[in-house]
Amino acid sequence: MMKKYLLALLLCFASGVSISAQDSIKHMEFRGIPIDGNISSFVSQLNKLGYVGAYEDGMAMLKGKFGGKEVTVAVYSTEKTNLVYQVIVVFPNETSWYTLKSNYRELKNSLSTKYGTPVNSNEYFNSPYYEGDGYEMSAVRLGKVHYTSRFSTPTGQITLTIFKEGAPMIAYEDKINSEKKKTEEKSSIIDDL
Repeated sequence: MMKKYLLALLLCFASGVSISAQDSIKHMEFRGIPIDGNISSFVSQLNKLGYVGAYEDGMAMLKGKFGGKEVTVAVYSTEKTNLVYQVIVVFPNETSWYTLKSNYRELKNSLSTKYGTPVNSNEYFNSPYYEGDGYEMSAVRLGKVHYTSRFSTPTGQITLTIFKEGAPMIAYEDKINSEKKKTEEKSSIIDDL
């Protein structure tokens, strides 16, 4: 009788641990929305925040406000299950290097305030370009400027970068769903073989 009681107690405890472990699974958030679930549901939640656009083939492109600026938001989902794993915010293109750099620095400082010091940060020009030569925006468009800061959190990674169109961009990548994306890709390759 005592063994049955202990076994029942142990099973209750084990299931309680399992339930609380599931409850503790957290996803990275974008604008308070967990980067999780299918893409149509995620886009619907963004629509409620004023973002407009459409989605198809595992990707959505929306327009709306972020950080007080009109931005483009790209939402990416896994190929097989349409599970959202990444959200990218693209800020307006700049024509001046100093404005672009200032916007990048402002975003980096804000991200540092929220997420701490970047785990890595690279900010340099490839030769023959250099800051102060007057050709900084040409270097940006040619992919010769590398300004990237990565922030790591328990739920994923945030990457701030200056990309070739001359705009800052922030990528929010959920850790759990990015792993699911990799698993789906591997499975797809194996299925093709």
